[in-house]
Amino acid sequence: MSVFRWIGVILVVIGVGFLLDVFNVLEFAPILDTYWPSILILIGVVQLVNKHASKVGSGILILVGLYLQSERLDILPVNFGAIFWPLVLVVVGASLAFGRKRSASSHSFSDDVVHVFAILGGADTPISSQAFKGGSAGVVFGGSTLDLRNAKLAPEGADLDLFAAFGGVDVLIPEGWKVVDRGVPILGGFDNKTVPPTSDDPNIPTLRVHYLVLFGGIDIKHKEG
Repeated sequence: MSVFRWIGVILVVIGVGFLLDVFNVLEFAPILDTYWPSILILIGVVQLVNKHASKVGSGILILVGLYLQSERLDILPVNFGAIFWPLVLVVVGASLAFGRKRSASSHSFSDDVVHVFAILGGADTPISSQAFKGGSAGVVFGGSTLDLRNAKLAPEGADLDLFAAFGGVDVLIPEGWKVVDRGVPILGGFDNKTVPPTSDDPNIPTLRVHYLVLFGGIDIKHKEG
């Protein structure tokens, strides 16, 4: 199961919990307040088994979740918090300085379906597919750019799932594409800055965007900046 499906499951569980709280069946708010860091742990574990994901970023997300969860449960040694965040900085810095170099912008992905997810970092992903069918792009504590300006939509259009938590996702598309968006911004924002196509053809290929934003932002636009 992809991280997006897990996020969907988590949202369903949270929604059901709040409904039970409204009907006085369960006091869900205190439970969520105590155990919300476990969501970070789950996302990190899902990404850790994804061969395309950053193992360092996934590991750090798990460690941050474990630390925050232990803190919420008040089971940490008194002085542990003073050394945890410096250790995280050391690990992240060492990964950047001595890790294997990656350059997402050095080549273009020609796959018709693309899945990109970044944790505690960024990803610039140019797409050159001439029959783009969609996929997903997401970020947790970072930023990601999906560049579709050299791509063409499949005749049936494309479905693109976007997720941003404590970060941002930019999707760059060429002019002339029809964009239909549907989603939920939670203490975040979604902005479709594209120019609608002038053609009245009902069969014009369409990019269907499904999004979820948590404390972040998603922009659909024609150019950077």
